[in-house]
Amino acid sequence: MSALFQPNKNKKAVSEIVSYTLLIVIAVVASSLVYYFLQLQTPKDKTECKEGISLGIDYVKLNCPVNADRTLDLTLLNNGRYKINAAYIRIGEEGKSVKYWINDPAKDDAGEPITNDQTRDNKFYLSSSDSTLNSGLMPNKISLFVTHVIPKSNSKVPIPINNEYILEIEPAIISENTGK
Repeated sequence: MSALFQPNKNKKAVSEIVSYTLLIVIAVVASSLVYYFLQLQTPKDKTECKEGISLGIDYVKLNCPVNADRTLDLTLLNNGRYKINAAYIRIGEEGKSVKYWINDPAKDDAGEPITNDQTRDNKFYLSSSDSTLNSGLMPNKISLFVTHVIPKSNSKVPIPINNEYILEIEPAIISENTGK
């Protein structure tokens, strides 16, 4: 009976349990805060293409001279129902999931960022022969003929010389409401 009234002599074990409990609580609170912060930073709007958007290749030719830059000659056909403002054109090796964006308006032909105010909008935005430059490609119209330079294999973004490439073309429509 006297053992019940004696003070606990093992206070160190209790303080370790309290400290581990506090560490777990702090970790859970910190991870919750990070989760909710990232939820606020993630965009909620989901971009989707309208039904009836279709962009095809009218003409394509890949030139691979031995001692010169490789070039891709391209014209596109809007065979959909809506005006297409721009196109993302990517090329890469067959079997690779990452493709090189060859018509990036913020980079020069070598893949280097453009430092001055010039951009290569004529490589990204589409236009046809009967419209003003960079005004978009109306339905059933063919784009202007554009030559894209593909970086050499010793450049910053090398695309090896192969017999087969995959060419991806993704249409882009600029919303009249948001401008994006």
